[in-house]
Amino acid sequence: MDNITRDGIRDYVAKHGRRGQMIVDGISKILPTIQIIFDTDVGKEILKEDIEKCELLLEKLIDLDATDEDKVEFRYLRDRIIRLGKKLEMFFNYIKDIQS
Repeated sequence: MDNITRDGIRDYVAKHGRRGQMIVDGISKILPTIQIIFDTDVGKEILKEDIEKCELLLEKLIDLDATDEDKVEFRYLRDRIIRLGKKLEMFFNYIKDIQS
């Protein structure tokens, strides 16, 4: 998914159908936690590869083709993305506080 915009999501779901909707639903569950990452250029760059890999692994999970290693990697990446989002949020809050 190249664009995290309403139009990008709508296009992605239209292209991938039910599977695309399941992927979007899975990503949207963690999106509020990681939104701060998408609001920065460096955050986008850091996450691009992880998000793409999560998408591929989620497709395998949906298709029931995932190996045990795929499942572990998916959980790790999902948790990593959430942890990174929380760390960036803390960092930006700290910066905001010291600038006040």
